[in-house]
Amino acid sequence: MLTITEVPGVATVQLGEGRISVAVSKALMKPGEVIEIKTPNAVTAIRGTVVVAEVEPAGNGYRSTITILRGLVDVTRLDATAGLVGPAVKVGALQRVSVLGSGPVSAPTSISSEAARRLASEFSLVPRKSRPPAWNR
Repeated sequence: MLTITEVPGVATVQLGEGRISVAVSKALMKPGEVIEIKTPNAVTAIRGTVVVAEVEPAGNGYRSTITILRGLVDVTRLDATAGLVGPAVKVGALQRVSVLGSGPVSAPTSISSEAARRLASEFSLVPRKSRPPAWNR
């Protein structure tokens, strides 16, 4: 389940369940533009990165797993009523974090280069015909 919205300066990829890979070229972004991936319980601010976001049901909530293949992002827990909760966790290349239910963002753990290659190979690039919206740059 995927919803993409864009308002001036902010593009949001909202993933309710499933997996998505988002690649963002910082060189194609305008100053001040923000692209974020929202899951039911986490928000990832991305810029010049390649991110894989996964959401799956877990108990009474969801498990969101954010894996960074390239770049650096901030991941913050999201509460449906309170908004962003707690400090942002910096996650770098070849690292991943998880948020289980209403728990905190986990500490980053490392993944191998081979694991990153396997994960990246599960996705294909969508060709672009003209200047794409911010979420696809």
